[in-house]
Amino acid sequence: MEAQAIHIHSELIDRCRQGDREAFYQLYRLYRRSMYNVGYRIVNNPEEAEDVLQEAFISAFRNLNHYRAILPLGPG
Repeated sequence: MEAQAIHIHSELIDRCRQGDREAFYQLYRLYRRSMYNVGYRIVNNPEEAEDVLQEAFISAFRNLNHYRAILPLGPG
């Protein structure tokens, strides 16, 4: 992941921590498709995948205070 993307996500997460609803929606838009696809592959049912997606976002948003960005290691 690029450093710029990490910076954008960290900024969004900080805004979410401050209760910014638009930031929550932006994070949702960034990850909804990939998270839905993972859920669908697991449950193999569109309605259940939607439920999994919703529960995953609820859990993620509730636990944002525990999030710490992990920066990729540079060439070494």
